[in-house]
Amino acid sequence: METKEYLELARNINIQIDSKLEQVSALRQLAIKASSTLSPVPPSGTPDPHRLEKTITRMMDMEHEVDEDIDRLVELKADIMKAISRVPDDRERVVLELRYLAFKDWASIADAIGLHIRQVYRLHDEALKHIEIPGKCH
Repeated sequence: METKEYLELARNINIQIDSKLEQVSALRQLAIKASSTLSPVPPSGTPDPHRLEKTITRMMDMEHEVDEDIDRLVELKADIMKAISRVPDDRERVVLELRYLAFKDWASIADAIGLHIRQVYRLHDEALKHIEIPGKCH
């Protein structure tokens, strides 16, 4: 795995978490709809009497997946922080932290540290040379 790919893992997990949270929210809305349609009067046809239970079970499964992904993200971010902390140059470290831990875009990073975006790219390229991926032999 390349250094940049390793550092991007946190962003990817974060995106997955956001996606799953949206799915959980949609399932919650579905559960609300399902529970609001329950009434003492039997509806016509043969609806699924376990619809609400199935929806809640799916929602709980998805929430468990989100919890596991959050645990992975926290561990990965801790590893990435350790790797970034070993970069000797302060500005290079800040660029990496903003990009791979705060998930900022290049323009935001340039604004935050008061440099032109091309200078940020250069700092980033130099900083990547100092990153050691845990478990990777050099």
